[in-house]
Amino acid sequence: MSPQVRRRPSFSPRVALASILMVAPIALAACSLGQDKAEVLYVMGKNQFEVGNSEEAAKHWRAALAENPKHPGANFLLGAYFLQSGDLDGAEKHLTAAIAADAKMTVAYNSLALVHIGRGNYAEAEKSFLHALQLNPDHLGVQQNLAGLYKEDGRLDQAEALYRKVLKQNPSDLTTAVNLADVQTLRGQYAEAEGVYTKALQVAPEFAPAKLGLAKVLQATDRLELAQKALEEIALQAPNYALAYAELIAVMATRKDDLPRALALAEKWKAAEHSAPLRGLFEVGQAAALIASGKEEEGRKVLEAAIARIAEVIRQQPTLTLKTWQLRAYGMLADSYERAGNPEKAAEARAMKESLSMPAASPAPTAQPEAAAQEHANETPSN
Repeated sequence: MSPQVRRRPSFSPRVALASILMVAPIALAACSLGQDKAEVLYVMGKNQFEVGNSEEAAKHWRAALAENPKHPGANFLLGAYFLQSGDLDGAEKHLTAAIAADAKMTVAYNSLALVHIGRGNYAEAEKSFLHALQLNPDHLGVQQNLAGLYKEDGRLDQAEALYRKVLKQNPSDLTTAVNLADVQTLRGQYAEAEGVYTKALQVAPEFAPAKLGLAKVLQATDRLELAQKALEEIALQAPNYALAYAELIAVMATRKDDLPRALALAEKWKAAEHSAPLRGLFEVGQAAALIASGKEEEGRKVLEAAIARIAEVIRQQPTLTLKTWQLRAYGMLADSYERAGNPEKAAEARAMKESLSMPAASPAPTAQPEAAAQEHANETPSN
């Protein structure tokens, strides 16, 4: 289960070029088959992609743009290709060109919002999502992505409202049901969230997001043995799931017999290149294991390094996931300084935690998303 190199933002909205291709012809009002050489090249690129040749597809789309730089379809799909490959500058260039050619292209605004998310610019991302929804108010993919943005930005009321709206439109959407349960977990509504995760896993036993959500509920309610078991199952199923490993290390650090393994896993993941943006999370787990092993001072040093690293990442990618770990780290640091007989440092850490804590969300509606777990819908990325 050695980590693999993989670069992606901490918040990964639902996007895939394959699903974009299925709806792109509907949105590309300026194109008609056989119209010109650019159109032929554009269609050839789509055909190449559909048989798995994404690089060849991109070559055809570039050739189409050489013939007609304003071709909306080629610009959009090449922008989506760059977005999927992590080239945000290339994605923005072509998606902006697609919008300039066809201002009613909902999917282009959605993809442009994902570019902004990749840069940590949530305000611009929200504007693009809202513009897309002005064009198509019921677009499920845009609503799901916007709800995810709201969740990661700590706007739980808005996230919940959108998730519930999506579930009304598509009650069998398992992913949205689990996302809504994640919001309930963040609110401390553990019983409700656990019910949804459990039903989701009855429908799709290998659905890792539901397993991770359930593990977090088990951890929050002090059922650590069950939490560890759930996280270990995820690790076996998805060995590159960094967040699951971070949570697993944190749970292991609370169990004396597992401290050596927790330290070993933390070191391995810290050294993995792909986990560089999340390195601070593994340092938090490492610090917890060191402190539990009696190495209090060494643990504090690692914890302070983790806090600095997480703060730096948050400046680039201000997700609620990272902010939650930041709060956890400050709480651990305060407790450690208290044990070390340094109340001033402890108070300073607690003050930082308090200043970073987000305001409590409004009480949640009572309706539950459990119906969505009754039928398994394939996890279709947004278009």
